[in-house]
Amino acid sequence: MRGEGAALWHGARSALVQRKVAAQQGAPRLEQGGRLLRLVLHGAHRQMEDRNVQGRPLCRRRAAGQSVLPGDRRRLTRHLGKQRFRRVTRPRGIGSRVLLALTICAFALAAAGCRGRGPSPNLAGSAREVLVVACAVDALSLDPAVAYEFVSANVDLDLYETLLRYEGNDFTRPRPGLATSWKASADGLRWVFRLRKEARFASGAPVDAEAVKFSLDRTLDMKMGPSEILSDLLSPDRIRVIDAHTVEMRLKHPSSYFLCTLSNSAAAIVDPKVVRQHPASWMTDHSAGSGPFVLERWERDVSMVLTRNEQYWGRKPRLRRVIIKDVKEPSTQAMMLERGDIDMAYDLSPLQISEAQAASSRVRVVEGPFLRLFYLGMNVRCKPFDNPKVREAVRCAIDYDGLVRDMARGHALALQGPIIKGLLGYQPALGTARHDPVRARRLLADAGVGEGFDTTLYASTGPTAFGPSRDEICAKLQSDLAAVGIRAEVKMLSSTAYLDLYRGKKTALNMGDWGADFPDAFNFAQPFGHSRGPLAARVQFADATLDGLIDSASAELDDRRRRAMYIAIQKRLMAIGPWAVLLQPTRALLMRAEVHGFVYEALSPMDYAGVWKGEP
Repeated sequence: MRGEGAALWHGARSALVQRKVAAQQGAPRLEQGGRLLRLVLHGAHRQMEDRNVQGRPLCRRRAAGQSVLPGDRRRLTRHLGKQRFRRVTRPRGIGSRVLLALTICAFALAAAGCRGRGPSPNLAGSAREVLVVACAVDALSLDPAVAYEFVSANVDLDLYETLLRYEGNDFTRPRPGLATSWKASADGLRWVFRLRKEARFASGAPVDAEAVKFSLDRTLDMKMGPSEILSDLLSPDRIRVIDAHTVEMRLKHPSSYFLCTLSNSAAAIVDPKVVRQHPASWMTDHSAGSGPFVLERWERDVSMVLTRNEQYWGRKPRLRRVIIKDVKEPSTQAMMLERGDIDMAYDLSPLQISEAQAASSRVRVVEGPFLRLFYLGMNVRCKPFDNPKVREAVRCAIDYDGLVRDMARGHALALQGPIIKGLLGYQPALGTARHDPVRARRLLADAGVGEGFDTTLYASTGPTAFGPSRDEICAKLQSDLAAVGIRAEVKMLSSTAYLDLYRGKKTALNMGDWGADFPDAFNFAQPFGHSRGPLAARVQFADATLDGLIDSASAELDDRRRRAMYIAIQKRLMAIGPWAVLLQPTRALLMRAEVHGFVYEALSPMDYAGVWKGEP
């Protein structure tokens, strides 16, 4: 199935699956003609938007500007198989003639499917043990050794467990997961973990030390994107089974952030027996974990279905099933929530949330921090950005408060450095450059470009998850820069094209974003400030002083000294570096009033273990 035919097929299939979901929940048949027609056309439209406009990104998380190991595409091809890889990554188009045929077919389907059955019922509310959520699914694989996108990494935390975890938005102290206790040697190189004896995989097999070593070795050996979270500190020969419930790990060097890395889905523990029984690609769309849910099925572009793990050692979820529907368009998510077709929507803009709250008292919003920031990057090898005064002038030209107020509608926080709020080292005020157009013009004059200059601002198309599109943010930046004489032509590219340029160090000026792999300041200071950091390398920035400071902070085990070091790192980076840090967004979810028990956690915003449905 290719191109236009695929769009029609997926549109129709989406409609039929929604009917099937309704039947699974015990709801009566719901479609009237207009309803089925909208579903078909919506499904086709999603195909067009996702494939024709944005292409099919290899990995949306990496498309957001995050790190990618060289050779990822090659390894992923080997893992999935060439044919399957092409199927999930191939950009496709659709023609106008087929649109006409699509519409005709949709009417035919609608006519066949509707016979005037009365008003649409509340789909999500029809089954108290079933939670239906909608989000833009970016997953490529649910194998925890491969998953490196927002949805796949978060769904994996429903299917698998890690040795440690963080609760709520407290990132200062790890809590027991599969490990009940841990202890470090005096030099911080040797760590011993004691495991929870009652933990069981969904297969019924015990979670033991052999499973821990198998799982971490597997992630490291596969060398996919997530492995870099662990490989800086661990290698298979450094992980040793002491007894059935005790594991020892010896680090390559002392690390202040080691425990944080073990909370990432890359360190999820898998069932060795189940994994060995299947080919490697089986883990792409199956699960073999000990988490509160198991993966029942995943139909790409339609939905993931999770069912309760009856072997789960902890408090069993009250939900029997969770259905994660792949709905790319926020406006469609809003419509589905209003109609009661879903219980939760993940991707609504602040304006859509406000409108939904004004229209109905049966919805409520849950908001929390987003471990992500947006930035403007300047390539220090491109003139005139090779001059530190020009880089400072750019930082002074940007109206940061206007971005928060007008673009994010208050659902964001202006930052002065790359370490976001909630992490050790965050400082609300660093005393670095703020919005000051007069100073910006003076700096440009001092740099010898007082008449201004022409440049190009690159960014990828698409939404930002907190409201405005990237186009709108770039338009605001373009206006701010123009006010001090910097004439920036904005070029919005597909994610793939943008990343090709950015990774190739060919962008003079670019707007991107960066999200945390684990909740530690190192995960922000190193990418932005270290010469080996993935973002610093793309703008060709290197500073030996910063390299030394960041290396020292990563090995410092005293939090008080570490905090002071990260503040010093940010001050130097924002004085001489190639970045203007724009804002840290917050994340707001809208849900129906009958959904209870959901606690927003920045590291696992798709944790449904404690969720239940009842009267509002």
